[in-house]
Amino acid sequence: MSVPPNGELAAALAELREQQGLIAAALRRSAEVTTVVTSTDRVVEATVDGQGQLVEVRFISKRWRSMPPAQLCARVVEAVTKAQRESAVTTQGIFADVLPGGVVPNGFGSSTPDEVSSDIAAMFDTAITDAERMWTR
Repeated sequence: MSVPPNGELAAALAELREQQGLIAAALRRSAEVTTVVTSTDRVVEATVDGQGQLVEVRFISKRWRSMPPAQLCARVVEAVTKAQRESAVTTQGIFADVLPGGVVPNGFGSSTPDEVSSDIAAMFDTAITDAERMWTR
């Protein structure tokens, strides 16, 4: 295997580190996202985080007390579903400039942003260490 000129390797590693920083920043921004949606009849409000996880459900009018249970449940589901969809769009927008096709890191919904950031940092560190070993032999 031929060894690239030292300047090319350093430039490639710097670019890789820059990309790592951009991904970490996107993860931090996505961790700060909250989406709040109100049901169409303005009875229920749902709040989800940047991962689409339900954070809070609020009943914002007293009309819910006289609603049939099935109707109230439908309003809760409506608000939560809409909030999750909006949150997904926002999060995809955050990652649009960083990852191919604005893809959100796999497993993001089941991990905290800090865990994903740690995993990505470890992946980059391993890739850089491997590249340095390969090219400095």
